[in-house]
Amino acid sequence: MSGPRIDIIQLQKSKSGRQLTINAGVLDCDVYETVWGKPIGPLADESYATVRTRVGELISGHDVWWDISDPETPTQIRDAVETKILPFLEELRTKEQLEHALNSSGALTDPYPLPVINLAVLRHQLGDPRGAAAVLESLRGRVNDAWNTRLDAISSQLEPPTHP
Repeated sequence: MSGPRIDIIQLQKSKSGRQLTINAGVLDCDVYETVWGKPIGPLADESYATVRTRVGELISGHDVWWDISDPETPTQIRDAVETKILPFLEELRTKEQLEHALNSSGALTDPYPLPVINLAVLRHQLGDPRGAAAVLESLRGRVNDAWNTRLDAISSQLEPPTHP
């Protein structure tokens, strides 16, 4: 089962403006629409990706930043994209692969709720509505009111239709 996807690669500048890192992700458009209640706009931001990572996680398991003034930085960034980021994105072609990546990365224990919500939506889309409901319920009490409101909206979309 697959739907429209967007591969995202973004350079992030440090607060000092002297360093760069690479963020990457795959945004599943069906998951995005369920989570946010609207279609993705003309520009996809990595922070909304269904599955996301930073290049350092793929290289060494630690954050990696490159100095903007280093003449080797463009070559090092190109090499990291070719050898780490593109293979990462290639492994995320199906909803099943996205779900596996979220499970493998520990989404259920992530303090940020979006990966957990994405996992729940994927489970529902893959035919596991009970699993999806359990994942969403695991967030209750761990998130603020704004996220609880979002959870309510998502839960209502994932509920099976009632038949008279």
